[in-house]
Amino acid sequence: QDKIVSDKDTDYEGFNWMHVHSFLTDDPLAVTKKSQGYKWIKPIIDHIESKFPNLNEKTLWDCRANILDPTEQHIQHLFHRDRNQDHIVVLFYMTTTNGFTILKDLDKVDCVENRILIFSGGIEHCSVTSTDILRCVVNFNYGTSS
Repeated sequence: QDKIVSDKDTDYEGFNWMHVHSFLTDDPLAVTKKSQGYKWIKPIIDHIESKFPNLNEKTLWDCRANILDPTEQHIQHLFHRDRNQDHIVVLFYMTTTNGFTILKDLDKVDCVENRILIFSGGIEHCSVTSTDILRCVVNFNYGTSS
């Protein structure tokens, strides 16, 4: 992806890109709604939904892996919301790194492999790059089907 959350004047020291794989999308312009890799992420979706039954009342709108290369110094991206609609964000950390997620005015969450972070999509948040290894987070957005 050729940009991370940014405005046109922010280049994040030349690291204004990330690797992204969309497993599932509700984008009406997308040619493919589910990637061939969806079968690999489906057991994780099933596990998350079994542990957090309130998500069963929602529809999984999208699911994507976001991978950030390590940088020499931590780079904090702009605060944002994934969607304008009411939704729930689930972040599943695939790698343990010294990068982190910041929930605006609330908390800093370290990237720890197999950790799940669930929060209201109305909370602004941002990613911070790691300086050690690839930071890989799978991002799920749940909302209402209507």
